[in-house]
Amino acid sequence: MEYAGLSDDDLNNVQALNRLFLDCLKINTSYTGVRDQLALPLGELVSALSEQQLERLSASPFLLFSLREQEGDFWEALFEADCNGDLFVPSLVPGDETGQLLSASLGFLWQLAGRNAYAVRVLSGASLHWCEQLADCTLVTLLSRAAYRADLLVPRFSSNPDVWTKLLSAGVSSERNVRHAAHLTALQTLLTQDVRTQQAPARAAACRLPPPRSR
Repeated sequence: MEYAGLSDDDLNNVQALNRLFLDCLKINTSYTGVRDQLALPLGELVSALSEQQLERLSASPFLLFSLREQEGDFWEALFEADCNGDLFVPSLVPGDETGQLLSASLGFLWQLAGRNAYAVRVLSGASLHWCEQLADCTLVTLLSRAAYRADLLVPRFSSNPDVWTKLLSAGVSSERNVRHAAHLTALQTLLTQDVRTQQAPARAAACRLPPPRSR
């Protein structure tokens, strides 16, 4: 089976989103995401990079941050939640840099999932079911439910400091071959890591089955 590859526009958008993510880390060096504690002081390490090194790291052929794409239960609950939102979920302030990044990322992945789900899976390690969830809803619905979730956006590889160590060293090297090798190693890690078994789709399908007839 043949798959459509990533276009230059797709990669340009990935680079722009990655750079905005790195800028968010520089603005708030203590940022580690609401849920995950990084084994490395990522914000401080990113702040120490030069402008040229930031551009090199941004050019990684995948998203440096995660929208919890592999957590099927989380996204099932998000799509099934009341449209007014959960008062107990921390929210981002409109206009905040992280909020802008989240909205832009959701919009980018939504339109990409509708035309090339394979590309979304390569860029984020997402499951096919997650891509289908995005493609099946409207952009307005997606943004209304997820655009201000402060618990949604986290650094990728948050539990794997070795990947970030490579990205922040060889991944910003002035030698093109060394840099690309580091980026591809990280991409391979993303695509081969274990995806959590997603029971939510099966449960949802079971709920849609008609009840057994009584005899």
